[in-house]
Amino acid sequence: MRYEGDGREGLHRRLAGCLRAGLTAAAVCMTLMVAPAYGAVQREQVTGIKLTVSCDPKPEAGNEIGAVTVAQMDERISITDPAVYYNTRDSVWIRGEIPVIRLELSVKDTSKYRFTSAARVSVSGCQSEIRSKRVLDGGDSLRVEIKLKKVTGPIEDVADYFWEGMTAQWSDNGDADRYEVRLYRGSSLVTTITTSRNQFDFYPYMSRAGE
Repeated sequence: MRYEGDGREGLHRRLAGCLRAGLTAAAVCMTLMVAPAYGAVQREQVTGIKLTVSCDPKPEAGNEIGAVTVAQMDERISITDPAVYYNTRDSVWIRGEIPVIRLELSVKDTSKYRFTSAARVSVSGCQSEIRSKRVLDGGDSLRVEIKLKKVTGPIEDVADYFWEGMTAQWSDNGDADRYEVRLYRGSSLVTTITTSRNQFDFYPYMSRAGE
């Protein structure tokens, strides 16, 4: 094989030129590969999201589970999965249950905006508060869970109560967190106690005869 030019020096110059061309082409390819990822990182973060909860009717023990709506006013995002009560125990509210609302938000223009785990979400209405938030689809969507106050409502009276020696006992009411019990001597109040149990020893308060 014959090389034109000035021998080995010419060959070295040719090889160096090819090497420079190859490095330039590789640099162009790397730039093209990195550009989309860099552009994705530069999408504006959506933050300061304000949600408003409306309950109809308000959750209360014994009532049927009604409808719930969540509204927001940010023009950059939309509610793609409407709010629903999530993971309820039955078709009616149970005393002590904590209602959880789940919904999903999405950015309207995925080329300009995105959600991140640092997104600040606030909520108002129905004594609600944010329970959790989770970024989905690479930042295109955000799943939000909202919790309400523990369900309250009227509870049934104690069905039965009796004495076992000097210990007062009464039937357990499954809905009650605690009981207020009053000890009378005749028509006079001796003491009032509060307990989470369904019995109480009143011996220390029985210092005088009476009914």
